[in-house]
Amino acid sequence: MQDGKLVEIASRELSDPIEPIRHVSTEYDETVAGWLQRFEFEVVHIRHLAWHSLNLPQLAKLAGCTVVFSFHDFYTICPRSSCCRTMGSSTAVTCNS
Repeated sequence: MQDGKLVEIASRELSDPIEPIRHVSTEYDETVAGWLQRFEFEVVHIRHLAWHSLNLPQLAKLAGCTVVFSFHDFYTICPRSSCCRTMGSSTAVTCNS
């Protein structure tokens, strides 16, 4: 942050972007691992794994970061985030896949 505003500190366009089905990219993993080491982040807050490598939590832990994973949908248990529906309580779900 600078003057109360978020400032981009690094970016990179992947030569082979991560697809939401595959979720794996050596190029992504190497890039993020380098940034984690370079910028010495203490906490990595993952809000969603779409467009990120499934290795992101492990990469952050290996870099010594605390990992916080917020669940905003059922994507992590089913690739079709809309496939699950509540069954009478906030914890019981059924998958329609």
